[in-house]
Amino acid sequence: MVWAELRVKIRDYQHRGGDYLFWARQFEQHADEHRPAGPGKRAPCLTCDQVWPCPTIANDLSPG
Repeated sequence: MVWAELRVKIRDYQHRGGDYLFWARQFEQHADEHRPAGPGKRAPCLTCDQVWPCPTIANDLSPG
C-alpha cells in the first residue's frame, strides 16, 4: 500500500511539472534507497535501519 501511494504521488508531481519535478526526483531517490529489508510489516529500512515505512518515506507521503 505504501509503495502504491508513493508511486501515485511521484506520478502526480511529474505531471504537475515545474518545481514539482524536483520533489518527484527526490521521492524517487528515497523510494530506491529506503526499502524494507524483508517482507514483514515491521521490517527495518535497508538504509536507515528504522521500522519501515521509515521516517523518510513517511515524510514523503505526508500531505504537502
